[in-house]
Parts: sequence; structure tokens; C-alpha cells
Amino acid sequence: MTEKKVVYIDLDGVIVDLIGQMHIELAETSKVYKEKTDIIDDSETIFINAKPIAHALESIAELEKYYDVYILSTAPWHNVHSWSQKRLWVEKYMPTMFKKLILTHHKEQLIGDYLIDDRLKNGAAEFKGKHIHIFNDEFPTWQSVLDELILNKFQNIPNDNGTYVTHNLQTKFGELDCVYQIWLYGLIQGSSLIFHKNDIKDLTNEELENLMRTSPLMTDNTSEITISSTSDYYTFINFNFECLD
Repeated sequence: MTEKKVVYIDLDGVIVDLIGQMHIELAETSKVYKEKTDIIDDSETIFINAKPIAHALESIAELEKYYDVYILSTAPWHNVHSWSQKRLWVEKYMPTMFKKLILTHHKEQLIGDYLIDDRLKNGAAEFKGKHIHIFNDEFPTWQSVLDELILNKFQNIPNDNGTYVTHNLQTKFGELDCVYQIWLYGLIQGSSLIFHKNDIKDLTNEELENLMRTSPLMTDNTSEITISSTSDYYTFINFNFECLD
């Protein structure tokens, strides 16, 4: 069972350029619709032929490194083709979403941490986690969503009872994102570099320790180093232990 936070992502208008395909099909049909969007309920091909929105697929691939991601979409009730075509579209463009497509008109019933949706309808406004209202003022682009959800990947670092953090700085260790902390635990002072596990998944503990021993952060590169993991999210490299008594 994963401890990753759950992110739901809407499909149409967020990942799929449904409006772009709507204009293509309107230009090709002789049928007249009262409203342009009426073709969405009528077309047998609009959902399967629509193309991905720019930067959506790459952004979702990045989110999958840090979150448990699901597709949460609403299929038009009167377009029976849309239900199966959404599944086929996800299979074609997003193979990692195998059996992770949820279709509902009641998004507020889903339990999760974030919902990325371009609208407030079908329960999005009542979602009990945080609604990332994409392509709106606060989140105008996919990059702004990544900035919110990934640049803040250190927001849930656990703190042991009895530990007092005196310095906390988000920084870089070489090319790796990390948080540098100095802390007190009783009469023991120490330092830690904290990494998100996905950022160091290709490094062994021995390799991390060797990198640490060459770092100018260590006051004595022969002193003790411990490496610990307290969740699915973070790995701690602890060093510079000093007794203040």
C-alpha cells in the first residue's frame, strides 16, 4: 500500500483537446447544431479522435513520480460512445493509467488530496481535497500546476517528537533537490539532508554516504553518518552529531 498522496485529473479540456476536435468535426459536417457544443453529445468519433493538450502528458508523467495519479472524468450521459472511447483514448496515450480511469458525474464522492480540473461542474467544486483549477487565474498552465505540486514536495517532512529544528533550508545537493536541517534532540545537535525518495531512487545508501563524506557540510568527514527513511516519501542523511553537554 502506497503512502503517496492521491491526485485525480480531469480528462476533457485538461488532458484532451476536446474543443479543438469539436471545431474540426463542425467544419466537416453538414449537420446544423443549435449550439456548437451539442455535437459533443451527438458525435460518434469526437472522443476517440481528439488530440492531447500541449504539455499535459509530460506533466502527468512528472506527477506520477511523486503522487498516486488517477484519471477522473465525466462522460456525457447521452453519448454512449464516449464511455468506451475515453477508455480507449487513455489506453492509447496514457498506458500507465491502466485500470486507473474513473468515470462519474459525482466527483465530490471521491476521496483524495488534489483534483486537477478546469471546471466546477460534476462535483469538482465540492471535492473535499484541494481543487487545482487549471487554466484559470491561479493555475493558467500545466507548468503552474507542477510548480504547486512538485516544488512543494517537501511540505510534509515529518518531525520526530522531541526534535527541535533550528534551521530549515530548501536547497540543492549537487543536482538533487533537498532540505538542509540543523536540529536539537535533548543535548544532541545534528544536521540532516532530506531527499524525496523518487529523486534518489537510483542511488544506494552507500553511494549517498560516499557523496556526503565529500561534502563541505560535514565538519569531520570521518564522523558517523546515519541514513533513515520514515515514510514512502523521504530519506534522511544525518550527520555532524555533537553533544552539547
